[in-house]
Amino acid sequence: MIYTSHYKDQPAITLETGHVRAQFLPTLGGKVSSLISLDHNFDVLVHRPQESYRIEPYDGVYVNGECSGLDDMFPTIALCYCEDAPWQATKLADHGEVWSLPWSYQIDGERLHLSVHGVRLPYRLDKTAYFADERTLRIDYTLTNLSPFPFDFLWVAHPMLRQDEDSRLLLPAGVK
Repeated sequence: MIYTSHYKDQPAITLETGHVRAQFLPTLGGKVSSLISLDHNFDVLVHRPQESYRIEPYDGVYVNGECSGLDDMFPTIALCYCEDAPWQATKLADHGEVWSLPWSYQIDGERLHLSVHGVRLPYRLDKTAYFADERTLRIDYTLTNLSPFPFDFLWVAHPMLRQDEDSRLLLPAGVK
């Protein structure tokens, strides 16, 4: 099921099965703010204990913000300057720009579609979140270059994972 909710003092969209609850913040980078195993009553993502969400403005310093959940870092990871024509010397934000931008969203049945447009480079980044099965949250991404010029980019999922003595991180075979 999908429904509107709140995370701290921010509007959220929640996707839930009988086993997993995932909460997204469309107005704050489209991030996953919470990913809870309902079977174990355990949120795998880190949270700040404060009741209000620490908002960092566009082009702000990522570590001065909430530093929790799972953010998308795009089109870069560290603050840098674009080398591609015609955007040479264009400043690209710390941790990319999409983590600090509001995303538009649409609920379509059991799927959440989120979309954001670039500020300093001409692109649209779309993601669709849904449960592939009762225990598997899937997020599909599509990047559209809105210009006739190619540009280099990096995309990184930036999860802040919570670990305790009973936690295990299992990776697919072949991952080093």
